[in-house]
Amino acid sequence: MRLAYRNCALAGMACLFFGPVLPLAHVPVLGDITLLSYSFTGSFLVLIGLLAAGLCLYLGTYRTLGAVGIALVALFVLCVGAQCITGYSSVNAERAAHGLPALAVGAYLGTGTFLDGMFVNLQAAFLQLAVLITFSAFLEQRGAAHSRKPADEKAAQRRYRQKPVLPDGARGANKISGRAGWLYRNSLSLAFIGLFLLCFVLHVWSGMKQTNELARLANEPSVGVVSYLVSPRFWFSNFQTWQAEFLAISAYVVLSIFLRQAHSSESKPEDALDSETGVTNE
Repeated sequence: MRLAYRNCALAGMACLFFGPVLPLAHVPVLGDITLLSYSFTGSFLVLIGLLAAGLCLYLGTYRTLGAVGIALVALFVLCVGAQCITGYSSVNAERAAHGLPALAVGAYLGTGTFLDGMFVNLQAAFLQLAVLITFSAFLEQRGAAHSRKPADEKAAQRRYRQKPVLPDGARGANKISGRAGWLYRNSLSLAFIGLFLLCFVLHVWSGMKQTNELARLANEPSVGVVSYLVSPRFWFSNFQTWQAEFLAISAYVVLSIFLRQAHSSESKPEDALDSETGVTNE
């Protein structure tokens, strides 16, 4: 049964991806009717994908074993497919304005426009989580759903609560010492810092690729890595994504003090006081 639900989930995600991408595969010489039929087919695949994902979430064991991950990955795949459609149309419209032939789908997916559109946002998202995880290791926000408790709250908790007894298997990780122990204790922040650095490098490469593609359209000279790194265009794209990520996560941290969401693990319980800190971590 679990295998059936897993296959259903995989089929759903495949439909969510190929549904938006399918209209890109139309043959231009056959006219708009063919494009329309492909669009209807793509929309039908998206609908099937959503139904399959819903089936897994509500009827399958993935409801408890991986429903959140499946739902978020499905949304990511759906957005990538939508990015393919809109970006493909935008690039070819720009090329037509310059009297250039339209790009094929495969060629478009290798352009700096498509790649940088992904990596500029991915590096900002990973930076946001890396900063949040690192800051929360030594900073506190009283009343926030996800925060270390201030010293006075810790003292009060020790007075009224007993220290939990962990099973033997749960203590193994705490016995790791040396460099391996340090790496394990900081593995979550290090993982997101690594993902940020990887996506940042890919953002530099794809952004330079996009800049040179636009330069060729305008018959202008290409730029190198150093020139692109110090260009206002590069840092403008970074700061406009970073500020959005930091604003979103700071809004969550502050609003989680006063607001509640029933049944959500990302919210404090409805009966929790606004002054209670880190309730969701208990």
